[in-house]
Amino acid sequence: MLGAVESRSLARSGVDLSRVLTAPPAPLGTTSEEVGSEESAEAAGAIDRVRGIARGARAALLAERRALRSLDPGLALHLRALATEVEEDIERLCRRADRMRSNRAGGLERHERRLDSWIRPLGQPQDRVLTAFQMVARFGRGWIDDLLPAIEPLPPDLLVLRPEQRPDKGGRAL
Repeated sequence: MLGAVESRSLARSGVDLSRVLTAPPAPLGTTSEEVGSEESAEAAGAIDRVRGIARGARAALLAERRALRSLDPGLALHLRALATEVEEDIERLCRRADRMRSNRAGGLERHERRLDSWIRPLGQPQDRVLTAFQMVARFGRGWIDDLLPAIEPLPPDLLVLRPEQRPDKGGRAL
């Protein structure tokens, strides 16, 4: 049973709980860049391609300076400034995309780490045993009503009664 903090992390990350349960724990000190995801890698590739297009556009514009200079030297200067401005604007967009990708990966990583540490503290799976009183105190009584239909009644072969055994004075069976 996940607590409120873990449930919020699961909802915010959009990660399937079965993925967290079945995935091997990430080594301590691993960053989101090292772990990565297909979406993040695809976004990084797109950002790099856009940067390449910007450099190519600048180079293509600057290649036409000589032709424009023959018409008017001022046009060549204006074209050079425009080419630089185009490249800088696209670079600004790429930096913003890098920040967004990094923030998304970092936030997702935080939620995944939170879930993983809840399920596997120190990298080892751990069962948490809570008494019914602790569960009622923490989650209220509503979960009991939700859980009852899913519980199978005890099969009769597990119930063993031996009326011939009488407890001794200490309460133990003879």
